Amino acid sequence: MSDPQISGYTFAHFRLDLATHQLLRDGQEVPLGVKAFDTLVALIRHHPRVVTKDELIKWVWPDSFVSEDSLTHTISALRRALGDDPSQPRFITTVARRGYRFLAPVTPFAPAEQPAPEPAPAPVAPATHVSTTAPEDLGTPAHPRTFAPSHPRTFARSHRVIWAIAGALVALVAVLLVQQWQRPDGDAAAERALRFTQDLPPGTTLFSGGVLSPDGEKIALVARDDRSGRTQIWVRSLDSAEARPLEGTDNATRPFWSPDSRFLGYFAAMRVMRVGLTGDAPQALTPTLSARPLGGTWGSRGVIVYADFGSLFSVPDAGGTATRLLAPEAAAQEVGLRLPHFLPDGAHFIYGVQSADPDQAGIYVASLNDQERTRILDGSSTAATYSSDGYLLFVRDRVLLAQRFDEHARQLTGEATPIAGNVSPGAVISAVGGGLLAFGGGTTAEGLVWFDRTGTPVGKLKETTPLNNAEFSPDQRQLVGASADPSQGGLWLVDLDRGAATGLMSDGTAPVWAPDGDRIAFTATRKTAMPAIYSRFTSGKNEDEVLLANEQNAKILQDWSPDGNYLVYVSGGRGTRNDLWLLPLAGDRTPVPYLEAPSNQIQAAISPNGRWITYVSDESGMWEVFIQAFPVAGSKRRISVGGGAQPQWRGDGRELYYLSLDNTLMAVDITLNGSVQVGRLRPLFKAPVLGSLTDYRNLYTVTRDGARFLFKAIAADTYQEPISILVNWNQEPGTRN
Repeated sequence: MSDPQISGYTFAHFRLDLATHQLLRDGQEVPLGVKAFDTLVALIRHHPRVVTKDELIKWVWPDSFVSEDSLTHTISALRRALGDDPSQPRFITTVARRGYRFLAPVTPFAPAEQPAPEPAPAPVAPATHVSTTAPEDLGTPAHPRTFAPSHPRTFARSHRVIWAIAGALVALVAVLLVQQWQRPDGDAAAERALRFTQDLPPGTTLFSGGVLSPDGEKIALVARDDRSGRTQIWVRSLDSAEARPLEGTDNATRPFWSPDSRFLGYFAAMRVMRVGLTGDAPQALTPTLSARPLGGTWGSRGVIVYADFGSLFSVPDAGGTATRLLAPEAAAQEVGLRLPHFLPDGAHFIYGVQSADPDQAGIYVASLNDQERTRILDGSSTAATYSSDGYLLFVRDRVLLAQRFDEHARQLTGEATPIAGNVSPGAVISAVGGGLLAFGGGTTAEGLVWFDRTGTPVGKLKETTPLNNAEFSPDQRQLVGASADPSQGGLWLVDLDRGAATGLMSDGTAPVWAPDGDRIAFTATRKTAMPAIYSRFTSGKNEDEVLLANEQNAKILQDWSPDGNYLVYVSGGRGTRNDLWLLPLAGDRTPVPYLEAPSNQIQAAISPNGRWITYVSDESGMWEVFIQAFPVAGSKRRISVGGGAQPQWRGDGRELYYLSLDNTLMAVDITLNGSVQVGRLRPLFKAPVLGSLTDYRNLYTVTRDGARFLFKAIAADTYQEPISILVNWNQEPGTRN
């Protein structure tokens, strides 16, 4: 029973407003479905007692017959909206075989006096998970809009999408939609904007934002199973409430659609891949240089363009040899090209440029046919995409903006108009004709966090950009790593005594320390088409020495042997799997293979005594951790059970750590004599990381004594944006109800 003296509740950073049917986090609306909202209200009103499953089903679905699966799905969606970890809950805890309990302290607030509302032209329907709020109410205050009504062609698509969405809603909303959109003569200007959120498959965590198909009928996203750690592409038709996984798309990243909406391109296992929607096995199109390319796009002329290791490459959509289209320009201090997106002509595309020079960074237009390129937005804009309604959409200062774009003249016109606020720079933006737009999937908090062996956070490097492939110096007083922030790319050196970070260079990845601690070696792409290996002193002169450069394949550094004699690197790329190679640092420096096999070998680390090496291989069909003799390969032992990645040694070589496929940090007792003796295997804690464990060499590093771990971690209070979908976002404001 509700209390008329209570208008809502506050808890932690949230405000639950019953009058407006909103959940706010630090003043910003958190999109929440109606059932999730009602479930949260029920839990809070009965805080702190346990609310049984039967009670929740009765209160939230009073006139429907639903199973516990519906409740489980709703609780999962609610936890995602709150950023709550079910294994370490702060808000909602599961009470086995009974129900759920709200944990956080709750403070009710009374209704505030409000001015009398203006008369409404028609009764307002009860609140649902679909919002009929005008887009200017979805984000920050906006100046008057300049959107033009849809053309009849795009209206027809919009009308079809709206009806598809309506079919998946409750009957009351369907009636509302019929009343709203059954206008005579295709009165597109009378349409209102809808906003709703895309629920995830039950028991999964969002891995990347949703991408709309060009026909406006489907959405694809990548989600990870919370139990198995398996990451797949899921596709949902907008006229259906269910999403289905595409089999064979394990470890997929950054999906993108074919122009006819029948196929998806994506990246996995250091390959550009394509998969159809009819159950056919995925097809590998071409190898990539890196494990995590930064976006792809499929043009109407049968060409795919993708961003890989700082450059843009093209490959036929049937597969073949990739061709480098554009590389970073050294004279412009460019360090990387990313996120290409084709324009409708299938020849021109937009893409982002990272540069140390703010006058060079930004969004550009280029062509498959020539080297000419044009800058259309400055470096403050990210995540740009094009809608065939004639708009360029991009994020600036956490605001999603739209601006008219002449695709033929390739220039912006008019003013940029806000669409939504509090949008992460890392959000995925996807727009198709007919005023259909999806955005979200980014995270708002990530950093370098210390954890002890129980998983308790014991400190954070507050002034340091998050780092991939981080490694401690031999004296453990410094840290080097590659920035995970596109706006601060390159290698960074962290003074752990002072917590101060210094940019070493604007490019480079996979750094490793020399045993004497005076230099680092790293991988970078500069004058060569393929990544090369360089070294540099960490103090004094800033000159780089080229250690290994050739045009045959990519070279990703893994480790520097304790005796200083070898660098270990992964070699892969054009037509080969990933193998482990050694670069001798004496003599003529001729590389020699260490481990060549039909499978992939990655993430290598040499033991402290220099006689063994641990690495990760998919020879069994699953990523597993192995140990083998070094520097000459000999007998080997598998260390992980049920999958593993990112192995790290303790300083004395008597313990090995790795991440299981569900992100649990595991510890294994190891004895290294003439052979490898494997002892007790035990879980330490669930690692606070997102993403595929094979995208980077390492997302964590460990102190010499094994007492503390430094993770590139998702913070405990991280809020991951849901996928929001807008319909009719581009309508004239003056014609809306």
